[in-house]
Amino acid sequence: MVPEQTPPRPSGLNPMALLGFVFAFFFPFAGLILSFVALGQCAKTGQRGRGLALAGVIFSAIGIVFWLLAAVMIVMWVFPFFGIALRQSKWYQDYISQAMAIAGHLIGYI
Repeated sequence: MVPEQTPPRPSGLNPMALLGFVFAFFFPFAGLILSFVALGQCAKTGQRGRGLALAGVIFSAIGIVFWLLAAVMIVMWVFPFFGIALRQSKWYQDYISQAMAIAGHLIGYI
């Protein structure tokens, strides 16, 4: 009886794991995708790099949360300035006064 031989384990580090980890710091969405692909490849082929891919997933998630919070803060900071400038413009004041006059007429008809 011949013992079953396991296929040879691929040597070296999974390149997707390394790319996912590096991209996690600069392009977190791409880093997250690459790291998940690397996790699947490491599990399937047995290559090294599972820890690096897992770190890429974690750092990508943190980076995505950071970018989302930064975007929300920028929107919250920029849009009030647009609102103040709009309310102080003559066009806006004329528009509101005309809208109020039309609304007054409509209410008078009811």
